[in-house]
Amino acid sequence: MPEESTSPTAAASGGGGGGHSPSAPPKSRPRLFIKEMVLRNFKSYAGEQRIGPFHKSFSAVVGPNGSGKSNVIDAMLFVFGKRAKQVNLSPRFFSSSSSN
Repeated sequence: MPEESTSPTAAASGGGGGGHSPSAPPKSRPRLFIKEMVLRNFKSYAGEQRIGPFHKSFSAVVGPNGSGKSNVIDAMLFVFGKRAKQVNLSPRFFSSSSSN
């Protein structure tokens, strides 16, 4: 029997990285776009569950307490070889570009 795990469908695209001159806009680094996620018996998701499609430039994970939002993030971390305890997302959520 195949091992049951999380398997997102993703596609990488984007321009090459590198330096930039004052007259030219900075080149963007390649980015990974996740089109959808397919979870198979992962944590609170029984059977096969498809999440997506995700928008190319904006996505949010929302829902009531206990609905599995954190498990969606844990699934992404699992695929990329991280553990939730190793990743501190607080600075990304609570930092602002303006100084107070």
